[in-house]
Amino acid sequence: MCFKTHYLTSIAIFLFGICSLGFAQTGTVSGTILNQDDHPLQGVNITISNYNQGTTTGPSGEFNLALPTGTHQLVISYIGYQKAVQDITIYKDQVINITIELDAEEYELGEITVKDNPSLTQTSVAAARAISYKTPGGVNVTDMQKLNSQRSLTLKDALVMEPGVIIQEFFGSNDQPRLNIRGSGIQSNPQQRGVQLLQDGININQADGTYIIGLLDPRAANHIEVHRGSNALEYGTATLGGAVNMISKSGYNASPLRLKLEGGQYKYAGGSLSSGHVFGNTDLYAVVSYNRSDGYRTWNSSERLNTTVNAGHQFSENLESRFYFTFTDMSFDIPGPLNAAQLNDDATIVNPGVNPPVSIGPNVVRDKPGRASQAFRFATKTKYRISNSSAFSVSAYYQLLDDTFTYPITVGIKDTDGNDGGFHAKYNTRFKNHELKLGLFGSLGDMNRRYYANIGGNKGKKYADNELRSANIGGFASHRYAFSDRLSSILSVQFSRNIRNNTDNFATPDQRPFYIAPKQKYGVFQAPARTLNQSYLGFNPKVGLIYKTTSGNRFYANVSRSYEPPTFDELINVSGGNPNKSPNKFEAKELDAQRATTFEIGSRGQYKRLAWSVSLYRSHVSDEILTTTDLFGISGTTRNSLDRTIHQGIEAGLKATLLQNIFTGNQDRLIWEGVYNFSDFYFDAGPYEGNAIAGIPKHYISSSMEYRHPTGAFLNVNVEWLPVDTPTDHRNTVKQQSYALWGFRMGLHSSKSLSFFIEGKNVFDTTYASSYLIRDVVTNPPPKPITPDHVTTFIPGTGRNFMAGFCYYIN
Repeated sequence: MCFKTHYLTSIAIFLFGICSLGFAQTGTVSGTILNQDDHPLQGVNITISNYNQGTTTGPSGEFNLALPTGTHQLVISYIGYQKAVQDITIYKDQVINITIELDAEEYELGEITVKDNPSLTQTSVAAARAISYKTPGGVNVTDMQKLNSQRSLTLKDALVMEPGVIIQEFFGSNDQPRLNIRGSGIQSNPQQRGVQLLQDGININQADGTYIIGLLDPRAANHIEVHRGSNALEYGTATLGGAVNMISKSGYNASPLRLKLEGGQYKYAGGSLSSGHVFGNTDLYAVVSYNRSDGYRTWNSSERLNTTVNAGHQFSENLESRFYFTFTDMSFDIPGPLNAAQLNDDATIVNPGVNPPVSIGPNVVRDKPGRASQAFRFATKTKYRISNSSAFSVSAYYQLLDDTFTYPITVGIKDTDGNDGGFHAKYNTRFKNHELKLGLFGSLGDMNRRYYANIGGNKGKKYADNELRSANIGGFASHRYAFSDRLSSILSVQFSRNIRNNTDNFATPDQRPFYIAPKQKYGVFQAPARTLNQSYLGFNPKVGLIYKTTSGNRFYANVSRSYEPPTFDELINVSGGNPNKSPNKFEAKELDAQRATTFEIGSRGQYKRLAWSVSLYRSHVSDEILTTTDLFGISGTTRNSLDRTIHQGIEAGLKATLLQNIFTGNQDRLIWEGVYNFSDFYFDAGPYEGNAIAGIPKHYISSSMEYRHPTGAFLNVNVEWLPVDTPTDHRNTVKQQSYALWGFRMGLHSSKSLSFFIEGKNVFDTTYASSYLIRDVVTNPPPKPITPDHVTTFIPGTGRNFMAGFCYYIN
């Protein structure tokens, strides 16, 4: 009887609720649903708890719902995101505007790639974030949708607001920036080691560890992941820097047609055309992008063409294969360094050679330095889902490289052609409170490298010919154990065996030519041929803990070991030249691998309108690989530091919605975003004890304030700030001056297939050095009138410049 009464009462309450919705006095709730990158979500379900009424969001993430007066509970749900609940109170004829951000859902293993993305092999933004939440360390996931309404020329454009990533423009916004993550590889000149570059989790670096950073094109990416430090162990890297993983767009998430064009000062023009489609169980994405510029300085032009094809086929709901084809053709001029007086007088010039007491060179006008690279890459990945709790994947790649690096006469022309191939196999499984990952990886590389004298930018006589072979094999294991819903631990270990073999094939090593420019004739020098085979062994464990609060915020800590064998750029040294004479020394060196123990703690989370990601780390480094340039700033010498070095710092990113609904009913917002990187790298002993390791600014700040209107209109004011001077030599005598660069961006990011923008950079035309050459110490060069102030050290940054662009796409 009681059951029947309760049943009838429930029916009565339900019917009363339905009637109330139809006849009660009403108000209206409207608003916008966004993801964590503040992009609108279309098709989000919005329902009223206990009532059979609801709606879905439109293309701009907007919704509008009439409700009876009283207190209600809105339930917001969307595949791939955590459900959100919002309590609201409605009064008669009242209009309420709200903005809600949805967090990525934390999937269990086996569901990651199917809930919000039909592909088994391609990770979505939401799934990538869910995986990062389980990582006890610094990981960035950046949605590349933002490039629709901003410049997309370099990797810095994509990652400038990411904590822990410092990218210094090296030759005026072209394709060779200096990338720093926790100080790994900052000594190389140009910077081309210390970080593993990946496309869809598959290696891009050459087998010896070097890379050409311009081969990464953000315009072809759906999102970019940065796994800082030991958080990249499973990708086969164990460097201090970790890995940058560019995840390609696929036919599932790309627009059927997308066209972006942009252009600006210094005859800059760029654009990309892409298309993505699904044909039954097959998806296809293709993009071609191009950019060129005359550059800010004399002898500063650059050009890049990139094509990418990503094709996948699902043989069943549990088996998928994917194929990637990439071709890149890039070239750029190298205008070279200036001294402080030249920089402040006219940052657009280049050095015409030795001109005492003004400068000591190099002679850019005569030598025409630059770089031209072509790369073709094929890769494939297959994943088999064994069950809802386990999966196996295997990937392989092969790439060809043709790279001509024209230095000033001090080094000459380095011509490299090579090929690399490798594989990566991984098995994942989950049972009860355990998650296990097992991996095996390997790669082989063969490079032929020839060195020529530079005669007016053309190849003169050859003075060295080397065959360089690399081999790497390793494995990875990781065990995650959940003590509870809130606390989990991770124990990982990686081992790696690395071989670097150099064979000197020059026919007459006792008769190597060198060129004397003023006399326009050759001399000879002797550098005995040396075949040098070196091998390295790394064992890199990691232990981490991660704690999740009831509100979903994370706190983590980890201890890890890192290991980085030298590349051929460190193992082979060219020296002895000057701005009027090519090298007369050539040697193969023996170097130890760089190793470190790193401690890291941090947190990521959100409280109301504030989101944060903060990591603090300290690395004790032994045998750090240091490369310093000579007096003339061209050739370099590499060594292992005899004394222990310390890398410690803070990587902090904050984002806050300061105001919303500024104008009643507009649903507009004012958003502040800031990144602070504190890099305290120093010598712990020896002659430089206590001195900063040259190469990275101690404090680096990026910040922006943006107003967003529901129509898609926006106005962004931003600043890049180095608040203190930065040493450029290990003696800390010559310094890069502090600077602040202000910029703006404004335009319309429309949901109706069109975005356009106008962007200004360095709008106050600040003269500054964006980067610099690294030395041990700047000595007093002869003759007497020349002082260290005349030594060319600084790479000028680009002056005031403006650009505009638009993007058309089909939803």
